[in-house]
Amino acid sequence: IDNVLNVGKADGERTKVHFAQLGAFADVNVVNTDVTYGYAFIRNDFNALNSTFAIKGGVNTYFAGNAKVVLDNTTWALPGYANIGSYGGYMYGNADVTLKNGSSMTATNLGVEVSGEKVVKLTLEDNSSLNATKLTNQGSIVLASTEATLTSNECGNVTTSVPNQVVSYIDGKYTLVAAVAKIGDKYFTTLQAAINAVQNGETI
Repeated sequence: IDNVLNVGKADGERTKVHFAQLGAFADVNVVNTDVTYGYAFIRNDFNALNSTFAIKGGVNTYFAGNAKVVLDNTTWALPGYANIGSYGGYMYGNADVTLKNGSSMTATNLGVEVSGEKVVKLTLEDNSSLNATKLTNQGSIVLASTEATLTSNECGNVTTSVPNQVVSYIDGKYTLVAAVAKIGDKYFTTLQAAINAVQNGETI
C-alpha cells in the first residue's frame, strides 16, 4: 500500500491511485504527505474496515463509474475536490457510498453529481458523520440513524429511512428529530406545522 500511495511527485506531475485495483482494505493507516497534485479513483466495489485514509495535498478523489463503496469504522479525509457519481463531469455511474459503524468523512469541496437516469446515493448509518466545507448535492443523501450527522452548507435532498423521524437543518448541521404528527407519508415536528399543512380530506 505504501508503495502505491506514498510516491512523491514533482510539482505539475500527477499521481493516479486506482483503489478498485486494490479491492479492499482492513486495519490500515494510509497517510500521504508527498503528493501535491493527482487523482484517486474508486470505480467499482470497494470496502474499507477499521482504516484511515488521509491523502493530503492537492489530490482529487472520485467515487465514480458504478462504484459501490462501504466504509466501516473508517476515516477518510478528502483535502482536494471530491466527487461521488462522476469524474470531472463525465464517466457518470450509479455510485452508492455507505458510511457505517462510526465512519467519518471530511471534505473541503464535495460534489454529489447525477446524470440522466443514474442513481447516486450517500448513506450515513449508525453514528457515522460527514463534514463538508462545501457540499453540492444533486443525488440523495440519507441519514439512516438518529446518531448520524451531516455538517455542511444547506444542500437539499437530505432524507431519512428512520421511521417517525424528520430531517432538521440547524446551525449548519443536518440531524434527525422525532416527529409528533403525520399526514400521509409526510412527518412533522410540531402539531401546529401539521395543522398548517393539512388539506381538506386529509387526516393528521
